[in-house]
Amino acid sequence: MFVAGVILLVPAGALHTGRIVSLWVSTEPAIEGPSSNKNLRLTPFVKFGPESLTLNKPVTLIIPHCAFTTTNQMSIDVYSGVLQTDKSVKWSLERKHLSCSMNSQHLEVEAQKPCLIGLHVPFITKMRKRVCILPIVNRVSDSGDQLTIHLWFHNDETLDHKSLIHEEIYQQKGTIIHDPVSFLIKSMTSTLHVSTNSSTSQCNPHPRKVMVPTTVVYTVDFILD
Repeated sequence: MFVAGVILLVPAGALHTGRIVSLWVSTEPAIEGPSSNKNLRLTPFVKFGPESLTLNKPVTLIIPHCAFTTTNQMSIDVYSGVLQTDKSVKWSLERKHLSCSMNSQHLEVEAQKPCLIGLHVPFITKMRKRVCILPIVNRVSDSGDQLTIHLWFHNDETLDHKSLIHEEIYQQKGTIIHDPVSFLIKSMTSTLHVSTNSSTSQCNPHPRKVMVPTTVVYTVDFILD
């Protein structure tokens, strides 16, 4: 199951009830994340459901990204959220039903129940933080589709955001950063591996600057055979 740049893997025999699964991805800036502004927020927020869905096996949510990591990598906090009647989200740190891992190509969240998922990198003073770029969702892709994904940086601390970009990507490049900044990275296969021209295997040091939509929510239903 694909919603451009976000993949939900449902193993055979995982669905106990129903055959319809929805994958909901939002870049709505009004949705407040689970932690304070002393954190690097990883967006978008992702939800799979419906809430009445029962799973016999965990499903896996994969979000491709571009990241710089340190040798002593920080953990990623995984939160589950419940939408309240006033449209706010009640978050709780999830340790029982959700787990998250990260490698050089993607974040991988294993979930045992439908929920709204929020990911955060904890803030640690004087420690180099991980810079992540996650997809802006703008359409549904087919498996095998050659997809161009709009990616963006998001950090709650504006100055920290700019210093990270300068330190990690634009070091000695003399490039001036203007917000918003996004990257066009082509996904060449259905597994959405990132392919770039760069001195590193991670990010292009000379991206195009484009405006990105930040208020659109996409909901797609899929019927599984």
